[in-house]
Amino acid sequence: MSVRKRTWRNRDGSRGEAWVANYTGRDGTRRLKSFDRKRDAQAFEAAVTGGKARMAKLATSLRAVLDQQEISELCAELKRQSDRE
Repeated sequence: MSVRKRTWRNRDGSRGEAWVANYTGRDGTRRLKSFDRKRDAQAFEAAVTGGKARMAKLATSLRAVLDQQEISELCAELKRQSDRE
């Protein structure tokens, strides 16, 4: 993801400018969002990258929880087998 300044010239000769945040959407496509102020573009970038980091952390903890559940199920199964014997 990046924030950059974009400038262009209009048909009437005047200049236009905007701050642009490039990012990758959930579906994997590249996206672009324009802002009037640099700080707004940076805040948007921080929100998007922070969201990705939070989702990655959540996925890691969910994997740990699932692994714990699998271990618990295995222990319960072993206990049931030992009780039968």
